[in-house]
Amino acid sequence: MCQHSTEARVAEAFEVAWDTANTAIIEESRRILFDQPGRFDNVTVVDEDEHCWCHVRGGDNYVTVIIDLSPVPAGTGCAR
Repeated sequence: MCQHSTEARVAEAFEVAWDTANTAIIEESRRILFDQPGRFDNVTVVDEDEHCWCHVRGGDNYVTVIIDLSPVPAGTGCAR
């Protein structure tokens, strides 16, 4: 949520431990995303996409993303 940075980079920038940054990120994400009861009100078209994150060390390098495509056919904006 901080300019698409990882928790590690946010922690480094604010000179705090990873756990401290992660807790703050989760709390802020919850406040601006999850605690919004109407966040899905205008969602009519969804899709999924998979990306390979080459900068991830070891393990599974893929992430699945759910995308709201509703603004595209409505002509009101881009996918989100």
